Amino acid sequence: MKRLVITISLLVFISTSAFAQINHDTHFDFRKAKWAMTKERVKHSEKGSRAIFLIESHEDLLYLDTIEHFQCLVTYYFIKGKLQRGVYAFIDHHSDFDFYVENYNKIKEALTEKYGSPTVEGPLSSSSSYTELGEDKTNDTSGSKGYVKLASRWHSQNTIIRLVLSDHNYKPRFVIEYQRKKFL
Repeated sequence: MKRLVITISLLVFISTSAFAQINHDTHFDFRKAKWAMTKERVKHSEKGSRAIFLIESHEDLLYLDTIEHFQCLVTYYFIKGKLQRGVYAFIDHHSDFDFYVENYNKIKEALTEKYGSPTVEGPLSSSSSYTELGEDKTNDTSGSKGYVKLASRWHSQNTIIRLVLSDHNYKPRFVIEYQRKKFL
């Protein structure tokens, strides 16, 4: 009987600890960070990750990491010292655009598993690209108004998530952007 009580107690402890960890992980907005965190807190959240710190400027932090087997730059953007946006910019280069489309679909599937069906998706024309994704054109991170080939958007409680694959002058741009809904 004593052995049964100990076993049950141990199982309850393990299951509640596991639930607490899972529940805690779902409360992050981008990687292991929450919106409005300071740079110091975000840097601390990256300690122990496999990401390699590259550079810090007044308004951002830049890391190198691998997501879904793809090398990418991870950028945290800050406004008034508070985290507002995070971007994965995939940097693997390939001459075949179909490679990017295939990987876009793999990452879209992973994001759909996590956030549900996209609220907007599909091939978009250059005239509708960012506006259909809810992007403020004054806040365009591409540096150009290139033709967007594929785009999807999801929403979580605090975040707008965009997956965009475009090409501009035959240079693919493949990103996942997480933006705080209450953007400062």
